[in-house]
Amino acid sequence: MPALARTDIQTSLRMPKALYEQLSAAAEANGHGVGEEMRQRLAASFAGEPPATFDTKTRDLLVAVARAAALLNSWFGHWSEDPAVFRAFFRAITSVLLMRAGYKKDEPIPPLHPKPGSQAIALFGDKPDIDRVASGVAIFVLADELDEGAC
Repeated sequence: MPALARTDIQTSLRMPKALYEQLSAAAEANGHGVGEEMRQRLAASFAGEPPATFDTKTRDLLVAVARAAALLNSWFGHWSEDPAVFRAFFRAITSVLLMRAGYKKDEPIPPLHPKPGSQAIALFGDKPDIDRVASGVAIFVLADELDEGAC
């Protein structure tokens, strides 16, 4: 077990016996104590969170997208491996976006207005087409993933 640093805080935690037994078994299998198992699992749970730099609404949306993917995966399989699951995932995300933003599906969409001085004007003009902007954003996102080796 790693030595506690002077800055570490000791705390107690109440939990159901069955959960403690699961932690204990996992700790034994991983060759350390229950406390270390809990620390590692707690730290790992934060590693999967969306970056804190996002605003609250965007962070909540990312969590909702991840939850939708997890639900569909447990019920039907992974969205990237089955066209029907992909379509259900796509529609679920679209529905979540519409509900969270308070828009109705058939509501008219106003034109985009680039922020003055933003790169959007150089890329898309001062009266950008929404589909062209969406495609451009997708290309930027995928290019970043390619640079990072994610695709």
